[in-house]
Amino acid sequence: MKRYSIHRIISTILLMVYVVSVLSIMKGKKPFETNNFLEFILIGVIVVSITVFGSKDTIKKQFKEDKVEKDERYLKNRNIFSYYFIIFLGLSIPLVLVFASFSGMEQLSLSIIATIFFIIAIIYMVAIEVIKRRF
Repeated sequence: MKRYSIHRIISTILLMVYVVSVLSIMKGKKPFETNNFLEFILIGVIVVSITVFGSKDTIKKQFKEDKVEKDERYLKNRNIFSYYFIIFLGLSIPLVLVFASFSGMEQLSLSIIATIFFIIAIIYMVAIEVIKRRF
């Protein structure tokens, strides 16, 4: 169980750094360019403390989820979905660029790209969660 607690702490910290950097790019700023660095540290301490002092039920739940993830059927379905999702992205990106070109858009800003990436990531995570619950 200790391994799952450490895993949760590390993944929470990495996810927090990732989200802060992507959200700052979406706002049009450079990553980690904040006026109030103390606010960033305070949010980090709160998130990590909630993760560390979380209930043991969530750790047991995560242990059970790991068993489900190791299920061969789930892994097979997840890999098939990921393969077709990447193919779909590869085919749709040129179509979106052609549509943007016809509509008069000549440049894509980093904030637009970050927003699109964020939306695609959320769609992918929701789809993987649906696959997990189905099996």
